[in-house]
Amino acid sequence: MKHNIRVTALLVLFFFLAQIVGLGIVYSDIKVDNIVTETGQNITVVSHPETALGPRPDVYNFDALLMVLIGVLIGTSLVLLIVKLNTIKVWKAFFFFSVFLTITLSVGVFFSWYVAAVIGFLLAFLKMWKRNVVIHNFTELLIYSGIAVLFAPLFEPLWMIVLLLIISAYDAFAVWKSKHMVKMAEFQIEADVFAGLSIPYKSKSVKSRTQNSRHKTETNTAILGGGDVAFPLIFAGVVMEFLIKSGLIGQIAFLKTLAIPIITAAVLFLLLVFGKKGRYYPAMPFLTAGCLVGYFISVFL
Repeated sequence: MKHNIRVTALLVLFFFLAQIVGLGIVYSDIKVDNIVTETGQNITVVSHPETALGPRPDVYNFDALLMVLIGVLIGTSLVLLIVKLNTIKVWKAFFFFSVFLTITLSVGVFFSWYVAAVIGFLLAFLKMWKRNVVIHNFTELLIYSGIAVLFAPLFEPLWMIVLLLIISAYDAFAVWKSKHMVKMAEFQIEADVFAGLSIPYKSKSVKSRTQNSRHKTETNTAILGGGDVAFPLIFAGVVMEFLIKSGLIGQIAFLKTLAIPIITAAVLFLLLVFGKKGRYYPAMPFLTAGCLVGYFISVFL
């Protein structure tokens, strides 16, 4: 087991809450209109208002997939450069700006853009300079919600599945082969500014008999990268919107889509339980499998 059962359960709980909160915010952002055509056919039209930061990119499916992949590559390259130069202040500034934008997107579903921007700035400030485990992980819930609000309307389920498969392959390569994902994670932990769910905890290790078998307290951190939370959430939002477009009532579509966060949370729990302490694992291949199972349950059952 990578972490003790209490920490494992808490990390999975935060992951599940991020999925539920994010799905609820995406649902609140959806506007549904029923249109009757000249032939008398009823058509369900789903639309989204502009975000608090303006209109979404005018790209869909394949073009959106390319945009996300290019964004991931550019973002990863920038973080790797920051890691190589060991410029923690630059990383903190980059992180603060990202938190401000994504929380503003999330809160902007319910408030005007200037109110959302003020709330985004205040929460980003608290996250950076008044942080604790509650503030850090609570704000993470809003961060992923903002990302889902921005990207979920740009995909149909098939293209989102393609994106998940590509990201899963990249995640496996980045953790097991190139290991640059590990370097980025360790840098963020050292900088005490981690882009993802993070739960520090203390554990005891027993010293040898020659040292009188005394216990030494060690500080560890249970982490889950932001992408591991964001991509399953975006997928769930895409599936929910697809179900609404198919004619389901919004509340029913939301409830059916819950199969995805439930399955992915269960998969994450099993990964943490059967994973070995001190080793890094790419979560996306496992979470993608959970997304596909949840998709089958949501759409076909």
